[in-house]
Amino acid sequence: MPLVSAYRAFFSEAFKQLKERIDKVSNILDQLTSAALEERIRINDAEYAYWAKVCDLPSPPGLSAMHQELIGAALSRLKAVVSIKRGNPLEACGFGDDSEKIERALGLLAAYNQQVSESNAVIEAARAETDEADVHRVENVHLKWLAMEEKASEPVKSAVAAYSVAETRFEAIRGEKSTAQVALKSYTQTTMDARQAAVNDLLSDFGTSFRIVDAKTSFAGREPNTEFALELGTHKVRAGDKSATQPSFKTVLSSGDKTTLALAFFIAQIEADLDLKDAVVIFDDPFNSQDMDRQFQTTSHIRSVCEKACQTLVLSHDPRFLQLIEKNGRHLPLRTFQLRSNEAGEGTLAAWSSDDELKSLYLQQSQAIREFASHQNLLPGLTLNNVHQSIRPFLEDYLRLRFPGRFPDQCFISDMAIEIQKAGPSDPMAAHVSDLFALNEYTRPNMHGGGTSPQPGELRAHCRKVVALVGSY
Repeated sequence: MPLVSAYRAFFSEAFKQLKERIDKVSNILDQLTSAALEERIRINDAEYAYWAKVCDLPSPPGLSAMHQELIGAALSRLKAVVSIKRGNPLEACGFGDDSEKIERALGLLAAYNQQVSESNAVIEAARAETDEADVHRVENVHLKWLAMEEKASEPVKSAVAAYSVAETRFEAIRGEKSTAQVALKSYTQTTMDARQAAVNDLLSDFGTSFRIVDAKTSFAGREPNTEFALELGTHKVRAGDKSATQPSFKTVLSSGDKTTLALAFFIAQIEADLDLKDAVVIFDDPFNSQDMDRQFQTTSHIRSVCEKACQTLVLSHDPRFLQLIEKNGRHLPLRTFQLRSNEAGEGTLAAWSSDDELKSLYLQQSQAIREFASHQNLLPGLTLNNVHQSIRPFLEDYLRLRFPGRFPDQCFISDMAIEIQKAGPSDPMAAHVSDLFALNEYTRPNMHGGGTSPQPGELRAHCRKVVALVGSY
């Protein structure tokens, strides 16, 4: 019948094509033995080694021994399946649990062939260059080949290998540097936040009208730098600002405020030191330009450091300030010394007492004031400023000596005058209150030194007020 004939003709042709495809795959697999694969890899390696001397080839193709073993096992399994299919073409055949292994093996072969193809493309391009008739081009190719040969020989070969190692290490170091910078920035910001809080706590203790803000570390340049700003009310001034016309760090703080800020930084730094118990801490004239309240706070923090450090040394020219430490530090193992220098310039340490020194100083100040009040003369070695600066401490010591226990050590003339005024007319010093206030105002500008030199006549008038006030005491 025509229909049956048509079906037979169609399927006979399809069956024939199927058998031809199966036979073709079987023949290919028969040629792909493990030995043939090893031989092909060997030949490719030799070809690559040759052409690598004259061409800039990509990475060499390669299959490890383990991969070759995996491919060999996959080929054996394929051959077995194809053999079954060849015997019964119309039956469906599967790989079972070996599907993944066979697929991986074929992927490895495909990747290897792709690498070979990439190398072959470069080689064919090099061959094409040499086929050109242009002598100049041929010479360039020859020189390039010679350079490639030089690159593959010593000492260039070792130098290139060393450079490759160094380049790899350089990239690794860049990564390590980036990681270290991130960690360092995190650590420094945490540290700066804690240090800023500690400094501001100290500034609050000292009664300053400012605090530090925006503290951070900058890594611009070779050395890390610390940046911060001063906050005064609603205004901010960066520490590095040096404007001649706008408020700057140099102009917004008094000498006493600058000293207090530096002292707060110093104390915060040493108290953060984990090895403070083994350290020797030195305070060099920390009372410079401080008022009495800040002096008291300074001595309090110095005593706190004394309790934490191995040893603490306080250097000062002012016995009054040193006495503040002594009076409130009786529980500490405290010793006082004076550094003396002889005519030969040799220095020695000798035992010293702030009480004895202040008694002697009281007498010296009394003599200087009385001499100037009587004759407007300066004692040897003294200046007008020396006499001016002697009035305030002399009067404060006089009132403490005359009224023991009435006035605290950190009390100024103004505070004493206010207390006497509050006591009323019955107070022994009531008649001198106006003079005390006047002397306070007169001595205030030069209480820490650095003031203008007083007028001799005005200074003598105030010295006479002091003498009239203290009498022969």
